[in-house]
Parts: sequence; structure tokens; C-alpha cells
Amino acid sequence: MVEQPAWAELECRVGPASEVPTHLSALADGMKAEAAQVTLLTLLVHREDHVVFTATAAAVPRILEIACDPGSAPASVEAALTLLRDFATFRGKEYLVKGVPTRDGDVDSADSFVRVPALVATGAAVFEALLGHPGERVRASAAQLASLFPRASTLEALTAQRRRESSHRTRASLLLAEGLTARLQHAKSRADTATSLGAEDVVERTAAALGLALARGKLSDEAYDVLEDAEELEFPRDYSFWNEGCLEEYAKIVYAL
Repeated sequence: MVEQPAWAELECRVGPASEVPTHLSALADGMKAEAAQVTLLTLLVHREDHVVFTATAAAVPRILEIACDPGSAPASVEAALTLLRDFATFRGKEYLVKGVPTRDGDVDSADSFVRVPALVATGAAVFEALLGHPGERVRASAAQLASLFPRASTLEALTAQRRRESSHRTRASLLLAEGLTARLQHAKSRADTATSLGAEDVVERTAAALGLALARGKLSDEAYDVLEDAEELEFPRDYSFWNEGCLEEYAKIVYAL
């Protein structure tokens, strides 16, 4: 068990972080995990002002513990991974593409802003291991985090999981994750990724186009046509992509290549 911080001495969005441990406990309860995730995100991230707090950094070890505990309910694991993803990427495409945060705000928030992604990165091995989790949504979320903090083995692990994945939803996340990992590691994308450009599922086709463009640093004519076809579609809000299913953010990044 992670040692408990002195929460009352730490800051969150509403002031002293005394209530944070209650919500962390709820996060570990599968029936309460989704509501706890929403509350913790509200308390620990201020999106409008681009601020994280001292309590955000303090919460990461416990959230990681929930994610890697074999006894955690799938709902708790997914909620924990979603929080970790949001902590690491809440500034959007700047961090997502460059892989480095920018200091902002006062000294405390700047230190926390740098520390939080570094703390999330300590779970890289956990994220990679969870690619094989029985829960579809857990696998999708794990793919996102694994690609944000890739290890030497991550690209191979993502490719192997994508090749045996039966879910369109999760395969789409794996395609995007492969593309981002290849970009961050300056590696070549897997040749068979292109076969998904012809997938029956439109989300999988779109993810393949975006993933290939990210990996290659350019948008091919074939991938461009796929994105044009998908441009007017509304994707399900619960798709387990980055923040709020941001295929649109990926498209902006790719079109700027």
C-alpha cells in the first residue's frame, strides 16, 4: 500500500485536499469508480487555467496502485487509467506530440506540472502489461498511456495486441498508439497497418490513417481520402481515445504535417 500523504497540507482545486483520499477509496470500488474518476479530475486538474496541484502529484502513486492491482475491478482499472491519461495530456496536442510539458503558472504549479507526467511515466511497464487485460476498454486506455510513455518493447507489444484484437474500438486505439509510439521513437510504422485503411469500421479506418500519418510524418493521398470521408461523422462520445475521443485533434495535427 502506498504511504498516505498529509492531504490536508496539499492543495487541490478547492483548497486543502482533505477530501481527495475519500474519492481515491471510491475509485478502487468498481461500482463507484466512474463517479470518483469525474470528481477527482475536477479536484486535481484545472483545465481552463492549465494548472495541476500538489495533490495531483500525490494522488498518482495510489492511482497507479489501483491500475496494477490484479484484484481491481475492470471499471476501477479503466477509471484509473483514464485519470492518468488526463493528468498527462490535459494541455492537449502540445504535450501529446512533443512528449514534453511546458512549465506554467507559479512555482508550485510549475513543479507539479513537470512532476505529474514524470510520475505517470513510472507506470510504463504497467500500461504495457495491461494491453492484454480482458477488459476491452482497459486495453484501449492502456494503449494510449503505453504510447505516451513508450519503452523499447512498446511498439512491438502494441503491434502484437493489434494483430490479435477482435474489437474495432480497441484496434482503433492501438492503431493510433502505434503511430504515436513510432513518431516519438523515430521508428517505422508496421507495414500491415495500412491494411486497416480498408477496414469496414469507419473509426478503425480513420485511426489507421491518422496513425500512419503520425508515424510517417506526412499524410498520404490514400490516408487523406479516408479522413475526408470521415470528416462529417460524429463519433461516439465514449470512444476510448485521448481526451473526449479526440480524433478531431489528431486530424488537426496530421493536416499540419
